[in-house]
Amino acid sequence: MLQGKCQQCGATGALNTFKGVDEHLLCPRCTQQSVEQAKAQRQSLEVVNILDPTICYKCQMDNGSQELPLVGGLPFCSRCREALYERPFPQWLRLSLIGLLALLAVALVHGKPFFKAGKDLVISERLINARRYREAIPGLKATLAVAPDCEKCALLLAKADLLTGDALNAQKVLVSHREGRFEKSELADEVQTIFRRASQAFNKSSQAGKLYKDKKWDEAARLMREVVRLYPESTLLAEELDTAESAAAFDRKDYDSFLRIAEHAFQVHPDSTDHAGMVASALACKYAVTGDPAFRARSEEMLARARQLAASSPADLAREKEFEERTRYRLDSREIIDPDEYNRRFHPEKKGP
Repeated sequence: MLQGKCQQCGATGALNTFKGVDEHLLCPRCTQQSVEQAKAQRQSLEVVNILDPTICYKCQMDNGSQELPLVGGLPFCSRCREALYERPFPQWLRLSLIGLLALLAVALVHGKPFFKAGKDLVISERLINARRYREAIPGLKATLAVAPDCEKCALLLAKADLLTGDALNAQKVLVSHREGRFEKSELADEVQTIFRRASQAFNKSSQAGKLYKDKKWDEAARLMREVVRLYPESTLLAEELDTAESAAAFDRKDYDSFLRIAEHAFQVHPDSTDHAGMVASALACKYAVTGDPAFRARSEEMLARARQLAASSPADLAREKEFEERTRYRLDSREIIDPDEYNRRFHPEKKGP
């Protein structure tokens, strides 16, 4: 046990009976006097207990002059310190912990789809920022399936669809979210701008279709070039441009351009029966005007390729049969006539190509 000496009266005694009064060590009697005097003078006084580091805080064991280790700022003997560290948790606390763990397990099971959706959203957003739009679409669709009210998910999916040329699906995504209503945001403004551009392109495409129907091939091709410049992401519109330009080239008897356009279209769509047939038709035109047997041989090869591509589809087979018949007539007669004239001569029951 340590001894203390009063800094006011000089009295000595056990340190733990002393008090700290305004940073002065005082005995109990002087402490009482100082407190009473402060009250009378209405002054504040700071009084703190003095701990003897040689006496155990719990069992009061006296360790002589040797200080005990501190735990939480308090001295404890080895036995009390061991009991302090090995104190068992109360039963109610253990039961509460078990209950919380059970609730956590249930929450994890039921929340697993949402955790995955959150992960998919983060990954998809990174892909979009890297302009890998097509790769981002599956993750965004999966996220929307779990969280259909997620506005950011809908906008990101619409953006990815628009920038991969699928404006129709983008429109479905946007309309399905609160009937197309979105909070004002930078992302919403960006998607709206892209969608407006795509809408303008499809409106012009519709106008070009009317020109095509009226056999105004050059005008239709010029308008479709504007369409593709406006919305270059759409492969569908690019195909319509190829169709319009090939028809215009055929009409003005520019068979070199007709062949170039047809070959480019088939290169882009190597599994298309119609594009293979277009190449065969263009090669037949070149044979008809030049008589070069190499063009005829290549046309025959492309007709065979078109038949092969159409084999699995009755609809494709029907179309292939029609254009092969016209192409073979061109190869055999070396006469170039359009589908309408061909049908007028050989299939008067048909009204169109």
